[in-house]
Amino acid sequence: SYDIKSPESSHGASDPAYISNYKGWLDLFRLTSLSDAAAHALSQHQGTLNLSGLAKLSDEAAFALAKHNGRIFLRGLTDVNKVAAYLLARLNYEFLFSLSDLTNLTVAEAQALAEHGESLDLSGLTSLGDAVAHALAQQKGSLDLSGLISLSETAAEALARHDGPISLYGLTSISNAAAQSLAQYRGSDLNLSGLTGLSDEVAHALAKYEGSLDLSGLTSLSEASAQALAQHRGDLDLSGLTSLSDASAQALARHRGGLDLSGLTSLIDGAAQALARHEGCLNLSGLTRLSDKAVLALAQHEYQIELPELKGLGVVAAYLLGKGSEDIFGNCCGGIHDLSELESLSDAEAQALAGLRSEELILGGLTCLSDTAAEAIANHKGKALYLSGLTCLSDAAAEALANYKGKVLNLSGLASLSDYAAEALANHKGKALNLFGCSGLSKSGGN
Repeated sequence: SYDIKSPESSHGASDPAYISNYKGWLDLFRLTSLSDAAAHALSQHQGTLNLSGLAKLSDEAAFALAKHNGRIFLRGLTDVNKVAAYLLARLNYEFLFSLSDLTNLTVAEAQALAEHGESLDLSGLTSLGDAVAHALAQQKGSLDLSGLISLSETAAEALARHDGPISLYGLTSISNAAAQSLAQYRGSDLNLSGLTGLSDEVAHALAKYEGSLDLSGLTSLSEASAQALAQHRGDLDLSGLTSLSDASAQALARHRGGLDLSGLTSLIDGAAQALARHEGCLNLSGLTRLSDKAVLALAQHEYQIELPELKGLGVVAAYLLGKGSEDIFGNCCGGIHDLSELESLSDAEAQALAGLRSEELILGGLTCLSDTAAEAIANHKGKALYLSGLTCLSDAAAEALANYKGKVLNLSGLASLSDYAAEALANHKGKALNLFGCSGLSKSGGN
């Protein structure tokens, strides 16, 4: 070890810069005081540094030592700035030290903290000076400022330059100017879930932020704000909303990115039809009731959608919901959808079922099919379509089904076909057309 009794020891180490050149374990435990200059010099030392004889350090000396690239033992320290203590403790791998109860922060402290890339929990701060905000913006890790209840435009502008995730969910209101500044933030997540109200101007400003935007504290949203937020690109959390008008749903349907509306307990048909056109994952897991029409509309949604299990629905709607978001609404391929128990099919239900992503669609319980339903179901993207229960088929329905692009079309329940229907079905491009039950052809249409 390198052991000295004082800076003027016989080792000739009166110059702290000279001592700092030593590489390895440097034992200075008999030092009882350390000047700022000596601390700056020792911060350049490479190796473990023992300064356990020190009982106090100035803020400048402490912040200087915090830059040391190695372990530092300061076991005798009883009087030190809390921020400095936090930084020094991390050098000694003591990660349980917290700053979450810190209620005030000086510029010097903020500058010292900013030089270290670890996550910072400063959730005890309720206000933030502009100069402190500017200093913290240089920090590279995640920054928790969730205790702030207000934020100036200048502070917001500074924090917008911060590179890591930032939490500001303690803010209950925000000015338009501050919102415009925060919209320039380039981090991946902006948590403003403490906002309980949003002016149309602020909504328009925040919509320019490109990233995950958490506004889950909002309990209501004007149509104008919905139209503004529809321009946002990225995940948008509006899970605090408990109701949504048709107009707002129409607006939010134009949003691109994940949309969390899990606070809604009901959804009118018009809103469901609008949201079905939304481009991105959709969370509606809080719904307690939903009409068949709404379910069929949402089945057309092309991205993953989260819906709860609901009762009192028709067979098709219940089936769609019962299969879950990954099987049906997650746009997944593969598998078999067997609805053989279905004895009738509306045009809207046919359109919904046509959107299923599956290898096979089995509708063997149907005995007849409208022309419109046939045209819709022919658009199913799977490999096989089973309509083996049909006993009648119009010429128009036959012509529609002939356009089915899967490999297998099963119409084995038909006993007869018109010449026109037979000619139309002859144009089917698949590998197999099953007309096993057909024993004759007629000149008339098969109605």
